[in-house]
Amino acid sequence: MTIRPLPGEIELVEALCGLAVFAFLPYCQLKRGHVGVDLVMSAFGGKAMDYAQLAGDLIVAVLFAVLTWRHGVGLLDKYGNGETTPLLLLPVWWGFAAAFVLMLANLLICVFVVAADLRALRHGNSIVVSMGSH
Repeated sequence: MTIRPLPGEIELVEALCGLAVFAFLPYCQLKRGHVGVDLVMSAFGGKAMDYAQLAGDLIVAVLFAVLTWRHGVGLLDKYGNGETTPLLLLPVWWGFAAAFVLMLANLLICVFVVAADLRALRHGNSIVVSMGSH
């Protein structure tokens, strides 16, 4: 008995790696895990950093709204044309559908983060954690 690669293993790895990325995007946004550089903004003080954070969160929310919309269009296209993977003949739209659900979750998290930013600023709280308070 010899050990051989499984047929279609690359297809499965590609799909699962893509889903892993989409699955962690909402968590990353919720925990503010995206990369941010505040070399210039830190010189202007905490308020400027807060408003820069709000602007960044708004931009991310708008970008994810556009990406989610376009991904939905792609999902409908993949569903309509019946495309399958080459070796396993799995419908491609399944992966698109799972990713779409995760993108919707990320979009909801983006809207929640913007709302939390606005609420914090309205109450006079800082939304940017300073390096000294970790």
